[in-house]
Amino acid sequence: MLAQKICEGQDEDARLILSDIFYTRGAEAAETNDKPTALENNTAFLRLRLQISKTSLVGTKDATLAQAYNQAANAHLDQRMFDTALDYYGKALEVFESLPDYSETITSICVANLATAYWLLGRLDEAHQLLLQNLRAREGEYGVDDTESFR
Repeated sequence: MLAQKICEGQDEDARLILSDIFYTRGAEAAETNDKPTALENNTAFLRLRLQISKTSLVGTKDATLAQAYNQAANAHLDQRMFDTALDYYGKALEVFESLPDYSETITSICVANLATAYWLLGRLDEAHQLLLQNLRAREGEYGVDDTESFR
């Protein structure tokens, strides 16, 4: 809490630290199944990354912004806010695709999360197709049965 208060009163550079604070709190809350806290912090993480994108040299072509959309989508999915979750997963994928070093494999965690949302909604064919497409991309880049982390 102290680190957050210090960062909130500082210049723009402190926003990057504050972004990390919200990300960490959101991730910790998600891992401990504290859904309201995960929603609060992951939403703050996304809101701050969107603010940062307005003055950043890379704008919205930012992997951390994509990560923020993904994390916020997960938090909304946990609250069964499906429309917002699907919207945020879509935006995460759009940001990933805009990156200069884009490859389909960098979207694997987001794709797995989006497929989970489709599965929960009973959209099994879409979930299957999405996962299969990403699996094929991973096999093309890393080989069959790769052990490369998709984080």
